[in-house]
Amino acid sequence: MAPFIETYKVLGSDIDIQYRITPNALLHYFQDCFARFVSSHRIAAFDIIKQDLIWLITEFDLNCTGDRPLWSENIRVEIGFSKITPIRMYADFRIYDCHDRIFAEGCSVWVVIHAATKRPFASKEMLENAGITESGDMFKGIAPQVKAEKIAVKSVNHTVNISDLDFNGHVCNRSYLRFAINTAPLEFLNQNKPERIHVKFVREAFLNEVLTCNVSKYDTEQDIFSHEITGEDGKTVCSIYSEWVNDSKAINKDISEALIR
Repeated sequence: MAPFIETYKVLGSDIDIQYRITPNALLHYFQDCFARFVSSHRIAAFDIIKQDLIWLITEFDLNCTGDRPLWSENIRVEIGFSKITPIRMYADFRIYDCHDRIFAEGCSVWVVIHAATKRPFASKEMLENAGITESGDMFKGIAPQVKAEKIAVKSVNHTVNISDLDFNGHVCNRSYLRFAINTAPLEFLNQNKPERIHVKFVREAFLNEVLTCNVSKYDTEQDIFSHEITGEDGKTVCSIYSEWVNDSKAINKDISEALIR
């Protein structure tokens, strides 16, 4: 089937100190597009919860190319299922800027689970009955493999608050990415931009739980980081891998001239 398409405007809440859309906002718009896609087929979260079922994302891979859009620009998100198995669904996406150029693309893995038991639900028939079929590969993402030593940088604690939660009552997956990026110094974020982000969601975390983000840097010429987020029991909740490239010239850009008004 053809990819599902939705258009958005980059809001003030979506931008970083350079007025460009943040990685967290990209994850937000991708997931919003996914929600609108399944809602249009009447199998959104609020539809399937009536059968005691929940959508769950287990993996997310994002690749950024070129400059990320600025505040107030329009972006277009295209999404489709590249592969549907009895248990897992692979949702690929492309995000276009206002000049119709792809500036971000990636893939994600989803499952549907039983709300009570947390066990996987065989959802392929549910998708077929809703009229959803495979759209073909849009982007082939792979789990990153770096053959280099990891050097510990820091550990930062965070107590889960209400704003970290989603409608399922556990920590929203976007909160983990925000938590990880917030561990970086402002100077680094000013002079660098993310090129690749890979997120693996392992288990749920809940209100008032103290999470620890253990930050490590790979011993390579490029700035490549590992963020291992653990719960109070020391077990991994979420793993985030990120590659960054220098963007120091962005500081000298005249935003008043660059903005599309």
